[in-house]
Amino acid sequence: MRCVSVCPTGARRIGVVMNFLATQGLKKVCATRKENELYL
Repeated sequence: MRCVSVCPTGARRIGVVMNFLATQGLKKVCATRKENELYL
């Protein structure tokens, strides 16, 4: 995997604040149950 050899260790994960913000954003999107949809 090229990214593992090229990217610095600090760039491989996000900070605590960004993780919290992403989690809050996903909670809003995933709050309601959605039916499966198939697009062709």
